[in-house]
Amino acid sequence: MRSVFMSFVANSGTYEISGSTVTTKPMVALWPNFMEGGSREYQHAIENGMLVLTAEGEGWRWTAKLRRLR
Repeated sequence: MRSVFMSFVANSGTYEISGSTVTTKPMVALWPNFMEGGSREYQHAIENGMLVLTAEGEGWRWTAKLRRLR
């Protein structure tokens, strides 16, 4: 049997873009790490018409590829 772990993260707030870095600053957060403030930095790029966001930390890397639906 294979186990799957999925988490749900929902935040709302502001963001800033500087060069290829996007910094999000949640004002309302469901994720406990952001409930008392904080921010997250992502690297962004456009590849094959998709927005690619990448975040890295100690021992992990997260990538999302977002495509506009028409």
